[in-house]
Amino acid sequence: MAVVQYIALHTIGVEDPLWIVHEKVREANTYTDIPIEAMIKHNSGISQAKVFWRETGTESFEESTMSYISDDNWLANIDIPTDTETVEYYIWAEAESGKTLTRPLVAPDGYLTFTISNVSSQQWAEKNITGPYPNPAKEQIHFNIQNISEEITISIHSMLGQKLYENTLPISDGKISLNLNPKWHGTLIVTFSGSFGNVHRKVIKLQ
Repeated sequence: MAVVQYIALHTIGVEDPLWIVHEKVREANTYTDIPIEAMIKHNSGISQAKVFWRETGTESFEESTMSYISDDNWLANIDIPTDTETVEYYIWAEAESGKTLTRPLVAPDGYLTFTISNVSSQQWAEKNITGPYPNPAKEQIHFNIQNISEEITISIHSMLGQKLYENTLPISDGKISLNLNPKWHGTLIVTFSGSFGNVHRKVIKLQ
């Protein structure tokens, strides 16, 4: 999935651009605690960042303050009114120097949008946990996890039910890589567990 970098137009060619790097939210399956994340950076530091959002069809934007997480990463969790179908939003940031920037650059006249899905949590997780790849595999497999911002437990079992591996990830969004033990062989079952239930994936382990 492409991640686009935006800098203020008047800072192009200047040594201290203000950056907002954000992967667009495309869909959510909940009305509460929808995570909006961004990498926000400036040489002087960032004094504040916010997400402005509204239900499609309404005129005024609500605002949610973003919190600094680590390594220039900022996060806001927004609560959407029930029965909302589409949300419009943009990110705004201010550097310690006073420079400001929105993402997209044309906000608030232009904005990003995402839809609210009515599928079950189980169906949502099935859709947003993709992989494994490669498959079959010999040494390592990868999964992509998107739009799931909760703790996830990953386990690997043999076809006979023997547990071979288990680990809990506090932050699961992104690419997950798992090393395959040389002693394992045949068909393995990788299970992702969370409040959404269990999602199972089969892996063929090569010798």
